[in-house]
Amino acid sequence: MMIEMIEENNPFTSQTFVNTWLKYYNESRSGLKFDFFEGLEFIKNKGLPLYSNVGSDMTNGLFYTLYGDKVKKPGNRVFLVHDVPSYFAIPEFGKRGSLQLKKINQYRGYMIDLTKYKDIDGFLAEKLPAKERSKYRRRLSGLTSSFDVDFTLYHGSIERDTYDMVFDTFKALLKKRYLSKKIDYHVLKKWNYYRDLVYPMIHAKEASLMVVYENSEPIGISLHFHTDTIFIGAITVYDIDYYKFSVGKIMIIKLIEWCLEKKFEVFDFSKGHFDYKEKLSDITYVFDYHILYYPKNLVSNAIATGLGWYYRLKQYLRVKNVNLLYRRVLFLLHPGENHKGKSGLVYRIMDDKSEVSIKDAISIDFRKSEFRFLKIIINNFLYIHREHINDIAVFRQGTQLYQIRGKRETQWVAIEKEIRG
Repeated sequence: MMIEMIEENNPFTSQTFVNTWLKYYNESRSGLKFDFFEGLEFIKNKGLPLYSNVGSDMTNGLFYTLYGDKVKKPGNRVFLVHDVPSYFAIPEFGKRGSLQLKKINQYRGYMIDLTKYKDIDGFLAEKLPAKERSKYRRRLSGLTSSFDVDFTLYHGSIERDTYDMVFDTFKALLKKRYLSKKIDYHVLKKWNYYRDLVYPMIHAKEASLMVVYENSEPIGISLHFHTDTIFIGAITVYDIDYYKFSVGKIMIIKLIEWCLEKKFEVFDFSKGHFDYKEKLSDITYVFDYHILYYPKNLVSNAIATGLGWYYRLKQYLRVKNVNLLYRRVLFLLHPGENHKGKSGLVYRIMDDKSEVSIKDAISIDFRKSEFRFLKIIINNFLYIHREHINDIAVFRQGTQLYQIRGKRETQWVAIEKEIRG
């Protein structure tokens, strides 16, 4: 599947994206334009005649046109364009003039051709066997029967106060998720950039946020970018205290359903391999880095060759999962930053109820922040017993024993160890 693209439709070359990226990563200095490139701006390397696209590797897919007949004496210059999806039908590649192209594979991507499906039921029927479809519906029913849940997609407008609250929670959930995985997540270091970027792009319909609310509190958040016909996933997270309910998988299906209703043609999962992407996608593609250089110039040729070796090595190490080891090492090397707020819980479900008595137990408001550590225990209780959160009460006996009491079931829990960062 090849997709014709118009430069003006690409969210990663929009004026909002370009200006925000230049503000954070080029001290607000303007990007450089060349008349033989349409759809791209560049910044120059400080020491080399190397020009990299504005946005660097922080886009989820670039498109451009190169007019070979306009290339006049490129000299020793080299142009590096990151993240060009192989499914973009980029024109003029046969007319590069005196510039030559090296294409270096970097990441695998996954996408769904939405034009093949009438609605979400038809999509699920083709992608999932009956047993998995039934499992998905049970998980969705479990989530909605245990909580007051609302799925909201912000695309075209969002109140500033709501946006700030969602982005604060977004960051907190990402930090919580990657603390549990003990991996340094590079996006968190760029959070102020994303916070400034996404708000105006939502209002321009170049980006969107899906938020899963439980009693007005976000428990799942997903960021995406848009062209007129392509929906591009970027960052997704859910509260791991709700992992039994498969919130992440439910969000993905809800997003695909929304895209089908809005007549998008492509659902692009973008970079990175996950089993669910492979299962739900129709097409696998690659993100290429494009290196354009002048082979007759010694300096240009040497820089291009060096870049080619460098990015092939990075890809080889990525295939060998060295990047995950690198992220874990970074996590360990920054204990103050990465471990701040770290928490954990060791608890025991008390099957022998003769050990405890309700005598002297006092009722507590489990929604208060001081009892937040109980959330995962309560959620697991709700999942197993199909109770609703509004129908339970929690009692405390001493400092370590808690009773969760629902309409049908009761459970005693002993807190044996709580870790707080």
